[in-house]
Amino acid sequence: MDLLGESPRFDLDNRYWPIRSEYHPGPPARFIGSDVDNAHVARPRSFKRATIRNSILGRSVWSTEGRR
Repeated sequence: MDLLGESPRFDLDNRYWPIRSEYHPGPPARFIGSDVDNAHVARPRSFKRATIRNSILGRSVWSTEGRR
C-alpha cells in the first residue's frame, strides 16, 4: 500500500477519508538527536540518535542508538 512520499496513492491527510481510531492519551513522539525522512510515526514514541527512512512506525515502537 502506497502511504509515503509527496503524493502517495493513499493519502492519510485526505479529509474525505477520515481515519477513525481509538483515543490514546499520551505524549507526542520524541526525537533526540535523530534524523527522520519520509515516515509516519504514531505516538507515543521515543527515538534517541536514530535514523528513520521510508518507514511507518506504530505504537509501542522504540529505537535507540545501536552498540557496535
